[in-house]
Amino acid sequence: MNIYILRHDAENYRWLEYKGNWFDFFWNLQDSVPIKEFHEKIICKQIRDKKERTLGDFPCFVVPALSQNAKNTLGKYFENLVEIFPLECGKLGQYYFMNVINVLDCLDEEKSKLEFFDDGRIFKIINYEFKHTLTDFETRIFKIQKKERGEIYVNEETKNLIETAGLKGFVFEKVGYF
Repeated sequence: MNIYILRHDAENYRWLEYKGNWFDFFWNLQDSVPIKEFHEKIICKQIRDKKERTLGDFPCFVVPALSQNAKNTLGKYFENLVEIFPLECGKLGQYYFMNVINVLDCLDEEKSKLEFFDDGRIFKIINYEFKHTLTDFETRIFKIQKKERGEIYVNEETKNLIETAGLKGFVFEKVGYF
């Protein structure tokens, strides 16, 4: 099955911006550690842009964000692989931020071409070689162990679900297969 990096369509859709001092929270959220419960209000606004652009279903944000439509389509499908919490976006509609907690030891480090930080974390992945023991379920959405602050990955089944549902603002970059 093919594996893709999940990206935002930043060229054709607007971005969300949070109001207030949430930098530390969002910075730590990139570590993919479960937060389980979240009761704070994160107020967001859209960044001014060309009038013809909309936020879409996967707007650019400091962490992954989803529209209500995307949450309805993907929420149960991603169950136990992500955490989804509401954002306060007022007239823009209901949006959510997503914490990807599914971190996989899925790269064959001997066959992949990788560059490392001194502490052993992956700095850059030049060539992907995925382990062939992966399952369709666990690769629905994930991050790579030793690169938790990096890209989000999805499998072909997830890509097809998003495209079939007509969700807007998602871009898929094929990087390998298992």
